[in-house]
Amino acid sequence: TIPHFQRTTSVSIVYDATFVPPINHPPVPDAGPDSTYECNGWPASSIMLDGTGSYDPDGDPLTYNWWSPGITFDDPTSPTPTGQFPLGTWTVTLTVSDG
Repeated sequence: TIPHFQRTTSVSIVYDATFVPPINHPPVPDAGPDSTYECNGWPASSIMLDGTGSYDPDGDPLTYNWWSPGITFDDPTSPTPTGQFPLGTWTVTLTVSDG
């Protein structure tokens, strides 16, 4: 008789999956350089601000919020709002968020 050989191979694979959420880098606000303007109206001058240099390293869309005590902006959530600035020295804060 002819010998008969039988081989059995068994492979067991176990997957251990761990979800690691992507790292969200904070956005970088850029309200432009410090600026001086001549007062050209009474009781205030209209000055357009520019936050379009702001960016998010992850490419996420940005939302904007401009703030300064006593200053009225036409749209404080715009990257380029116009504010009504009376004569004086003003500090304006730009906050950007990526959601």
